[in-house]
Amino acid sequence: VDERSQVKASHSKLAKSFLELYTSFQEVQQNALRAQQASPSPSRTRRPGPESPSQHLLEPYVDEEALVQDQRFADVEARLEVASGMVFDREEDIRRIEQDIGQVNEMFQDLAQAVSDQGLVIDLFHSFKQTTLNKTSTRRVV
Repeated sequence: VDERSQVKASHSKLAKSFLELYTSFQEVQQNALRAQQASPSPSRTRRPGPESPSQHLLEPYVDEEALVQDQRFADVEARLEVASGMVFDREEDIRRIEQDIGQVNEMFQDLAQAVSDQGLVIDLFHSFKQTTLNKTSTRRVV
């Protein structure tokens, strides 16, 4: 029972962690989408002619923001990978526990069959004893 509550607690903790990671991933994804929609496409920005001086000033900030978002996305992906690995490991542990429980069940069934068989043998010996006792006691009386 204690092990089962530990498994439930760890499953709950893992689910909560996964939900937090998923929420964080969604936020990063939405921020990346907004940044992509806000930035002009390369075909629109490349016009023949002189570029404005302010455009050169803004490029490092846009690139830095994209790098930060990429890093956040990579962090979220790494967390999700770790969490999915943990989920996989837990599922494997649960499968092993289920197999062990099945084996214990088989052992108890075998034990029950052995006890039943021994009970029949004991009853048979008791019957033989009674028959022998009855036959010997009738022969003494004669």
